[in-house]
Amino acid sequence: MTTTRRSWLARLAYAAICIIWGTTYYAIFAALQGGLPPFVLGAMRYALAGLLILIISMVRKEAQFNRGFICSHLLIGIVMMGGGQAIIFWAQQYIASGYAAILEASLPLWFVVLDGRIRATLFRNKMIVAGLILGFLGILLLFFNHLGAGARGIGTMAIIGALVVIASCIFWALASLYTVKKFHDTPLLAGLVWQIFGGLIFCLIMSGILSEWKQFEPVRVTARAWQGAGYLAIAGSVIALMAYHWLLKQWPSAVVGTYAYINPVVAVVIGYFAANEELGVFEFSGMIAILFAAWMVNKGREQLAANEASFKKVM
Repeated sequence: MTTTRRSWLARLAYAAICIIWGTTYYAIFAALQGGLPPFVLGAMRYALAGLLILIISMVRKEAQFNRGFICSHLLIGIVMMGGGQAIIFWAQQYIASGYAAILEASLPLWFVVLDGRIRATLFRNKMIVAGLILGFLGILLLFFNHLGAGARGIGTMAIIGALVVIASCIFWALASLYTVKKFHDTPLLAGLVWQIFGGLIFCLIMSGILSEWKQFEPVRVTARAWQGAGYLAIAGSVIALMAYHWLLKQWPSAVVGTYAYINPVVAVVIGYFAANEELGVFEFSGMIAILFAAWMVNKGREQLAANEASFKKVM
């Protein structure tokens, strides 16, 4: 693959995870409101996505059935898909979605803090540092009108929910960094399929502990909820996760993580058109700041790549 083609594919993959994971906010809302319990929803999402990717990996002859390999990626999946994604469904039962989005937008910062290999290199690039700061400020602007509702009079479960969202960011960043470090040369689908099944195991265990299956009544689930679950599985897990894991092998993790800034922008736009949600001066200003911040971080990455010595340190 030529350098130019790889560069354009990387941009396309980045756009995919920004847009698709941004639309999953609405899909999650629809599924939960339509009668699917959080971890039951997660289990269904990962079961369907895992089966689809397993079939694709077998067709492409990338599937691996070595016991050690499977166990390693199942554990990564429990941390990444379970701890990094599924617990957010549960947390959003107790905190406002805007408040949760602000907490989730700390993800790029966690990538920088936790990745000692690139921390010093990234912090030497003023464009990247400024972009990370501007992006977080943009998130605050985007959800400025929700801050009071999300934080005022916060109760015990809301505090726990907020801590769970922060923990999910840490789990996601740690698992992503570990995957890049230990399995950089592993075929994309070989490990991803078992990671998704790891998320399935996590969701099944948690749904059992919380007795969600006893409360789950399929006949009461709305058609919109089933559609939301299907979208989360196919678009949110199969397409976006494949794009995300491939992109981790092309760009520094902290740069890839800036998708967490753009996801809320997409979510706000979807909410405006699909749910008649407000889009005022603060929201619009925040969106502009976030998009400009993402451009700054990616521009900084290109500056690092232009310098061969720095590029080797980052990669």
